[in-house]
Amino acid sequence: MRLNIFSAAFLVTSASAAAVAAAPASALMPTPPSVPVVVIASDPEAQASGEALLTVLREHGWFADSAVSITRDAFSDCLARKDAQAACVREAAGWKKERQAAVVILAEGTPVQNWTCVGVGEEPATADRQMVRIDMREAMFGDQKTRFELRNKAAACVLAAASESGW
Repeated sequence: MRLNIFSAAFLVTSASAAAVAAAPASALMPTPPSVPVVVIASDPEAQASGEALLTVLREHGWFADSAVSITRDAFSDCLARKDAQAACVREAAGWKKERQAAVVILAEGTPVQNWTCVGVGEEPATADRQMVRIDMREAMFGDQKTRFELRNKAAACVLAAASESGW
């Protein structure tokens, strides 16, 4: 049997498509970045709402949990400082490890929440992406397109702050 170039290309493409279809979904997805993240808020409802969205982001593969954790206790004094919370978090001791990404999300408000994502650097890596406003109802229960857009915005905030470590 003689194959022309178009037949050979079709066979190679078909075989590749079959291999991709047979591979488990996890084999096709890149490993999400692993970063320790903690949500802090002065209001318990804002705290719970921010943690819920953070859990959704992790569960849907936007980023992975880290073996290293950050405790909220290190930032309790920062919540009282209304105008300087992010600066206080940046100055807080004990949560920054050498050349390791970590993120603190300052959450404020419900059901529409403001997130300020703070990383380990002395200043924001991308300030415009590290402060976002998210309608938590829409991010959790909105239509598919809206959920994706809001979750993408939230994940971008976290990853922009994580990039302050240099990775």
